[in-house]
Amino acid sequence: MNAEIVIQAVDAARTIPKEAIRHENGQAGVYVLADGHAAWKQITLGIESTTRAQVESGLNEGDAVALTSDKPLKDGMAVRAQQP
Repeated sequence: MNAEIVIQAVDAARTIPKEAIRHENGQAGVYVLADGHAAWKQITLGIESTTRAQVESGLNEGDAVALTSDKPLKDGMAVRAQQP
């Protein structure tokens, strides 16, 4: 049997995979793909589930966020998107 317990819900929330969230200098943020480069964006988080987190501010609709990788990312680093 599967069960889901909903403690809090937000209609039309912008969410990202939790594995995309990084913490640098005490701030939550993500790396987004911008013109072939990784760009650091500080974000404000809202509610979270086991696998996803609400982004209250800091991202725009359609921003492509980097997931965990074996190579550490740095602001301005050349990157390219991979399709699953």
